Amino acid sequence: MGTFALPFFLDGTNKLRPPIGIRAVTVRNLLVFDATQIAVQWWNCISCEWFGGGVYQGRGTTDAIVVGGPLAEKNWIEADIDWLASYVARGAMRAR
Repeated sequence: MGTFALPFFLDGTNKLRPPIGIRAVTVRNLLVFDATQIAVQWWNCISCEWFGGGVYQGRGTTDAIVVGGPLAEKNWIEADIDWLASYVARGAMRAR
C-alpha cells in the first residue's frame, strides 16, 4: 500500500521480434491500493485480460491504469476501475 510506484506492471517493450510484446496474460481478482504513481500499467500487451478486483487510488496515485504502447491491442478489463482517472491508448482494447 503506497510503497510502489507501479505495483502491477507488464512491459513487452523489449520483445520486438516475433512473437512481439507480452501476450495472453490473464489476471483474476487483482486488487491494487494506493500506488505512489500509476496503479496498473500494461505496456505493449496483446490480448491480455483482467477479470474481477479493481484499482483504488490513494493520495499519491496519478493514474488508475495505463494501457498503451505501439504494440498494445485486443486487451480486455472487467474490474472496478476509475476510467476517468485512467489512460487507455486508442486501439489498445477490444471493442465492448
